[in-house]
Amino acid sequence: MSTGPGDAGERRLEFTESGVSMRAVNAQFLGGPVTLAIANQRDGSITVNAKGTLNAAVVQAALGEPVLRQLSGSTDWNASVNLRKRGATMLVESGLQGISSTLPAR
Repeated sequence: MSTGPGDAGERRLEFTESGVSMRAVNAQFLGGPVTLAIANQRDGSITVNAKGTLNAAVVQAALGEPVLRQLSGSTDWNASVNLRKRGATMLVESGLQGISSTLPAR
């Protein structure tokens, strides 16, 4: 992930005795803009939230999977990761609107 020019003052990861936090940071990830935030929860867990735009061509280049050559376009996505002492959960969602496919129907 890379951050764009002009936002150097906005990147701040804060550590305290009770946890870690980061206000919204704008960057580039998977060929599109992404906003990332980290926050402590009352139960002691840490939540990482991200939202952005994914570019199919950049994902194809990064992963090198031949089947991905059948996809084009870009789409919005949201992700949430909850980190706990005994594990983590991750949820990634996208409606895939804006992605075209030449894969056969069957």
